[in-house]
Amino acid sequence: MVHWHSSESMEEVEDGSAALVVVAPPWFDLDESGYGQWLAPFAREWVRVLSRDGTVVVCKTDPMRRGVEQHHRACVGAVEGLGLRVAEWKVWYRPTYALRRSQITHLVVLRPLTARANPLGPMARDREYRDAVWTMAAPRSASGFADGFPPALSERLVRRHTREGELVVDPFAGEGSVLRAAVLLGRRAVGYEVDEARRGALEGLL
Repeated sequence: MVHWHSSESMEEVEDGSAALVVVAPPWFDLDESGYGQWLAPFAREWVRVLSRDGTVVVCKTDPMRRGVEQHHRACVGAVEGLGLRVAEWKVWYRPTYALRRSQITHLVVLRPLTARANPLGPMARDREYRDAVWTMAAPRSASGFADGFPPALSERLVRRHTREGELVVDPFAGEGSVLRAAVLLGRRAVGYEVDEARRGALEGLL
């Protein structure tokens, strides 16, 4: 299900109900402090809906323009300050991306300070997931947008951090890759998006 309003308030999602929150916030021309202030109410919602042993994955593109590196720090800092810790750090490398754009996205995996070890078992059992660098071509969007994750990446995150029937939340749904992966793998999915230009593509996808 997609809600067409800002995820600054995710009132449709109950406290502690989400096993996985995948976050790829938009870029704004703000300094680190300003971006952190903008992000703070969103981050509080991510943590509010997260289950005791849940996972937040923050996805930020490698800095290729002024300010992006500061945004990355602000994203991670926003949730670390709310009782989460960095548990893993992955890199998505896009070998076919245009050289004028970044070919690297960082996937920072955060879990509550009080969480148990990953309930789905040691990472060593998951041969695909345990690699530090995931090489996957960037998807070509039918709707004209180029910010979506490849299905294989979204499915890998959903498989690793959730069980069938659990809830996956995407506060910035974009192209809907994470939501679609969740549905295809038998999870429940809730997304938020404010760009009405994406409505047709998202509703068709789901």
